Amino acid sequence: MNIIAMKPNYLKSLIFSLALLCSYNAAAQIDTLVMPGNNLIVGEIKGMQYGVITIETDYSDDDFTIEWLDVVAIRTQTRFLISLSNGERLNGTVSSYGSEHGVKIHESDGTELADVALEDIVFLNGVESDFWGRMSASIDFGINLTKANNFKQYNARSNVGYRADRWSAGLSYDLLRSSQDETDPIRRQEFGSTFQYYLEQKWYIAGNLNLLSNTEQALDLRRSLKFGGGRSIIKNNKAEWGAIVGIAFLNEEFDNSSLTEPVDPNPRASTEAFIGTNANLFDTGDLSLTSSLYMYPSLTESGRFRTDFSLDVKYDLPLDFYIKTGLTYNYDNQPAEAGNESDYVMSIGFGWEL
Repeated sequence: MNIIAMKPNYLKSLIFSLALLCSYNAAAQIDTLVMPGNNLIVGEIKGMQYGVITIETDYSDDDFTIEWLDVVAIRTQTRFLISLSNGERLNGTVSSYGSEHGVKIHESDGTELADVALEDIVFLNGVESDFWGRMSASIDFGINLTKANNFKQYNARSNVGYRADRWSAGLSYDLLRSSQDETDPIRRQEFGSTFQYYLEQKWYIAGNLNLLSNTEQALDLRRSLKFGGGRSIIKNNKAEWGAIVGIAFLNEEFDNSSLTEPVDPNPRASTEAFIGTNANLFDTGDLSLTSSLYMYPSLTESGRFRTDFSLDVKYDLPLDFYIKTGLTYNYDNQPAEAGNESDYVMSIGFGWEL
């Protein structure tokens, strides 16, 4: 048989067969990626998210991270939780076949579950992954010191997340301390917890608990409990964008010591509707951008309207380190004290992620 005369599809199949035979020699080397120029990477795929696939090999001390859209073909023995761009979620193995960038997803018994394009796969995570394999975490710190007015500012931001087959949960904590001569110190801290349960066709339901303390707005403590339903509008290997609507229950306590006109010391309770949107852009090399906007028209306080906005830009460094700059903006047209309708925090920090 003339190898040179073989059709590309047959040649690709032969390459896969040879790669898989080699992979049987090492227990960890069970998955194969074909790259441009028919270069092979054989090992264990750890997962794929935000357009980047990670594979562990026996011949490198460090895992390979590769742009997903640069992969020509794939064949796995590892079973994955697979998310598609249309919102469908499947469990199975992944194997390319003859058609250009065609991929079939199979059950462990060989039953075909789906026939999709390679670029339609937006998330992979090993079904057999242990607890730590499904975790994500990051923490960063920043400091700003200025001789003028003896200005000092410290900030820290952290989050932890866990992703199961049908749901995900996360915790976050942000802290800001600022002081300078002849002004009152500023203290702001925020804790958040989120839960999402994924439905069919990109839909999901979500719950969120948020605790905020902010001297700039005389907030001793604001408790916010939200429930809503949302949908991913765009979800691919370059960006994610979604929207959510729901209802929020608010309970606020104010610090009268910082107010020129004291307010009722009893907690203020209210109910709000909310509409929000989240965007994540990650097809920009080592740079990624995350942003969210939430608007809260009150249902129980006439004319009250609040807004929360955030924007984070992160630049990835080697060894899972990164530099991040962020902006958080809060607006309330009926604050505890007139003139304190808005508050914002700008930060820059150096961090590490799991």
